[in-house]
Amino acid sequence: ALPIFSEPETRALRDLAAQQPPDIYVSLHAFGGYCLIPWGYDSVLSSEDALLRGWARDVAEPLGWGYGTPWETIGLANGTALDWFHATHRALTFAPEIGTPQDGFYPQGARIDELCEEVVPRLLELVRRAGPAPRLVEVELVESDGDGDPWPERGESWEVRSEEHTSELQS
Repeated sequence: ALPIFSEPETRALRDLAAQQPPDIYVSLHAFGGYCLIPWGYDSVLSSEDALLRGWARDVAEPLGWGYGTPWETIGLANGTALDWFHATHRALTFAPEIGTPQDGFYPQGARIDELCEEVVPRLLELVRRAGPAPRLVEVELVESDGDGDPWPERGESWEVRSEEHTSELQS
């Protein structure tokens, strides 16, 4: 097993959270059709389980998904960002698992827009509930080494460019 924060992107998230602790943390994953909540490391419930479970239900049910802790849905999941952000920053944390078993862990590029369009309105509702309009980040993915198509794929290198601004959330 790799040591905690061994990847540059996980260190970047850790450092950002140390500077600007989040009220909510959403980590989008593929696949499964679930909205996961803490805790994943053991068969225990968070002290905020009722709130987390209610919000997860509101994301999951309109999509026909299941919801709950990892151990209730997919099995124990130790060392996840879901648990770390909840334990370290007391953030309300959610891990929507988009897609189907047919999509697998690496959905076809042509399916990504459809999968995101399905879940984004539900995720925006989570953000709205978390409090006043947050600082939004516009993100652009720029391929630095790969096959030239518009989708990130295993083995390719991509750069994330972002711009922050304050804005009201829109539906």
